[in-house]
Order: sequence, then structure tokens, then C-alpha cells
Amino acid sequence: MELEAATLGGLGDAEYVRGRMISAHQRFHACVELCRVHGFGRIEVANASMLGHAGLYFRIQSDALADALASAEAAARVGHRRAELNARLAAIFALFEMAEFERVKEETGKASALVRALGAARFDQPCLLHLGRVALAENRRADTTELLSRALSVARDTSVGFHGPTICGALALAIENPAERREILCEGNSLLGLGSVAHNHLRFYPDAIATTLELHDWEAVERCARALESFIRAEPLPWADFFIARGRALAAYGAGRHDPSTMEELARLRAEAIRIGFKVALAPIGEALRAG
Repeated sequence: MELEAATLGGLGDAEYVRGRMISAHQRFHACVELCRVHGFGRIEVANASMLGHAGLYFRIQSDALADALASAEAAARVGHRRAELNARLAAIFALFEMAEFERVKEETGKASALVRALGAARFDQPCLLHLGRVALAENRRADTTELLSRALSVARDTSVGFHGPTICGALALAIENPAERREILCEGNSLLGLGSVAHNHLRFYPDAIATTLELHDWEAVERCARALESFIRAEPLPWADFFIARGRALAAYGAGRHDPSTMEELARLRAEAIRIGFKVALAPIGEALRAG
């Protein structure tokens, strides 16, 4: 039975790697429930830590956060530091999307302590990534580029397929020189082509869309939207659907289409972002709606 539980968790990992987050969540949940019935505590917390990660892409962010924090506390109680770290990283992702920046810093401090205790240097990547994202949100650009450059250096030294493309996408948003922004986007896209964990596709393309929107490159926005659309074709995700629609609506607005249908779509996206908890995605939508 213990082997069966572990196998169910492995199926969840396989679905996660493919980007089928809803199926992955179902597999991890089935494994957790089986472990609870039979008392396989360490397998339970290991797989529970993945529920938050998979849930980020199709659930209300506050719900994914609650799962992640509950999993982190459960893992801490049984001394499974790797599972606790994994769960806290999911919490950090959700907190950032919810614009809870002080809580991002707090959870990142806990995660970084676990990284040091475990000697798992590759997990410095998401920690530095989110400290960099927060710095950008707080308009601390010097800190942003320093943190994200360190994150990319760690990725190159440890496992670039873990968060490398995601870091490239974040860097593209932070850099101000247009040529350098395009260069780092090309690097991120190349890394995706070399093979990386699915969350990189789901994270890189929204940042690439946001960057190309800022560059007023409407054709590039559409290319990125289509790439993300293609990636989730086997199992559509609300996360991707939102950022695809957001990119296309903001590109239409930026290209001068201020017609009622565009404005109605922007209003719909604002409501959806508030409902799901994608607060960091609201600013450009709100600016367009206020300008009319």
C-alpha cells in the first residue's frame, strides 16, 4: 500500500511536469487521502506540499495559499524539511500574486533558512526570484536587477531548467534597455526549448507578454500569447487563459482600439483578477480603464 501511495504521487509529478496542473492536483490529492487512511505521514506531507503548487494555476489564490501554509505546518510537525520548503515556496508564489509583499519577504526568510539547512542551493532560485519581484513592485530597481541576476547565476550553476526561464522573464520586466530586454527574453525562450519544468512555461510567457506590451510590440505579444495557448492546449488553465486574454486586450487598447468591446473585456479581466487574487496584474488594466 505504501508503494501504491508513492506511485500515485509520482503520477502527480508526471502531470505537473507536463503542465497538466488540474490532473496533477487530482493525483496529489488522491495520494494524500490514501496516506491519511493508512498512516503514511511522510509520503502524505511530501505530496501535500505539491497541492499548493498545482493549485496556483486554477484555484483562487487565497485557497492555494491556505493549502500551502497548512502543508508547510504539517511538514514542520513531522520534521520533513524538504516538504516544508516546497510548501512555503508555493505560499510565496500565491502571496506575490496577491500583492502581499511583506508576507512574501517573511515566508522567503523561512524558506531560505530551510535551503541553508538542507544544503539545497538550487532552491535559492525561487527565493531570490521573488525577492527580486517584490523589489520591482516596490520600485527598487537596483535591488531588483541585483537579486534577479543572482537568481539567474544560481540557476546556471545548479539547475537552469528549474526556474531559469521564469527568472529570465522577470529580468526582462526589470531591465529598462529595450535591446537587453529582448535579449533576455530570447534566452528564456531558448531555455524553454532545451527542456524545463512546466511552471516555467506558465510563468515565463505572462512576463514575456507584459514586457512586449511595454515595448509596444503588439505582434510579439500575440506570439507569446499563442505560445502559452499551445502549451496548455491539452488541459486549459484559468491562469493561462487570464494572462492570454489580458495580453490581447491590453495590446488592442495599446494599438488604439478603445471601442466598447475592448473596454468591456478589460473590465471583465479586472473583475476576474480581483476574484482570483491576481492583484499584481491589475495596474495596467486599471490604467487603461481610467484613461478610457
